[in-house]
Amino acid sequence: MILKNLYWEFHNVIPSMLCKKIIDIGTKQTEQYKTTGFEKALTGGGGGQKKKGIPGHRKSKVSWIQEQWLFNTLLPYVDEANKRSGWNWAWDQCESAQFTQYEVGGYYKWHYDGQSDVNGMYPKKQNGKDIPPNWQGKVRKLSVTLTLNDEYEGGEFEILSDPYHDKKTDVMTQEIRTPDIKSPGSLVVFPGFLYHRVAPVTKGVRHSIVLWCLGPPFV
Repeated sequence: MILKNLYWEFHNVIPSMLCKKIIDIGTKQTEQYKTTGFEKALTGGGGGQKKKGIPGHRKSKVSWIQEQWLFNTLLPYVDEANKRSGWNWAWDQCESAQFTQYEVGGYYKWHYDGQSDVNGMYPKKQNGKDIPPNWQGKVRKLSVTLTLNDEYEGGEFEILSDPYHDKKTDVMTQEIRTPDIKSPGSLVVFPGFLYHRVAPVTKGVRHSIVLWCLGPPFV
């Protein structure tokens, strides 16, 4: 698959008061989800794929936001990015929004959100839990990261320029940094199968929202 655009950015499109509201909702819930030390392996993305824990692969706190107004606000940008980027991929579902808090020393190492092919389809059950019927048979196609604040240093969001590089070898490809999205209310939409990371936060606290949009798998 040849991608004309690896990602699509929108700058300062979500009002600051709304960003602060999201932070307030998310931070009140993060104590329920303590810092994660085991996350999915580089070779196992999200979606329906089997997750394999790797100690220290991620250091952050998360909670989940399901308010409909948040989806109503963000999803039109997913549609616009999907069209303007030239992807034009079919998608029709969205998982719960993940609020993430990275404190000093927090990070998320190289990973991808889903393979987006038949190997990444959501089954009927996963880890002993029922999967929502409207997710079953779908894959993570488009990922979204929304920046909520800028009172931090480090924490750059980076994407590999080579969508087929598996990051398991010593060969390094160019990392694309998106500094403009460090501005609150800015977001980036990108294919879920691209490797990406959040660099370590060196000062302050980084808050963000992540969404995964689902659709039929690529053949």
